[in-house]
Amino acid sequence: MPGARTARVLIGVIAVGGLMAMSLAASASAATYTTYVGCSISQFAAPSHVCQIGDSPGVFFESTETDVEYEVCVTFPEATEICAEEQGAEAGVLYVNEVTTEIPGNHLATWYVEGVEIASWSFRMDEPAPPMQTPAPTPPSTSISTPGPISSPTTIGCSPGGQFATSFSVHPRRCVMFRNARHDREHEIRMTKLHWRDWGEDVAEASGRWQQCAAGTCSSGPLEAKATRRVSACDRFVYTRITIHILSPQRDRTYSLRLPPC
Repeated sequence: MPGARTARVLIGVIAVGGLMAMSLAASASAATYTTYVGCSISQFAAPSHVCQIGDSPGVFFESTETDVEYEVCVTFPEATEICAEEQGAEAGVLYVNEVTTEIPGNHLATWYVEGVEIASWSFRMDEPAPPMQTPAPTPPSTSISTPGPISSPTTIGCSPGGQFATSFSVHPRRCVMFRNARHDREHEIRMTKLHWRDWGEDVAEASGRWQQCAAGTCSSGPLEAKATRRVSACDRFVYTRITIHILSPQRDRTYSLRLPPC
């Protein structure tokens, strides 16, 4: 039964629950969360209660209504529990944790939101069919990955220049952003010669040059940028926030812009 979490290590035998196609959190937050286990970390993995040794099961989580902080734990057949670090999840974004296990038997995935258990899912790891020649056995290992959205290229939405349409690029060298959601020359920030660091991580930073034009006059200078709020959307990763720090002898300015996920 969902409730406040009391211990990290479970002692005893895991009870295998009934099978179902999808697990939705109950109680006051009914149908708020989607939770299930698939036999891979692909976004197309079907919910399953039986996988084979050699698979990389994915533990999936989505908050359908609100942004939340969540944590997922997996209890292995020998009663060892391993938990991933707590992470933020944006509403409507599907997240996955990869589970590494070579131990046959029953496993249990449990999800927590703000320290309260909201769902669990039992799954069994079966031995694959024996090959023609059985290789030497290796010691079993268990782990659970750092939480994160489904793996795909990381992009950012901006205009490549000379147009108002948005395109999605991987660590672009040139990028045009618009302040206050006003797609005109007066609100344009034109960035060039961008050099990105840690692209694809939760935070990517860049240095480069900026140019702004107003009332027929253009100014330029160095800039620093930081892309954040990396989410999985439209079959890719995408940064949905950017902070642009414009360095100017007259007055430094900082703009924080919300970017489209698709």
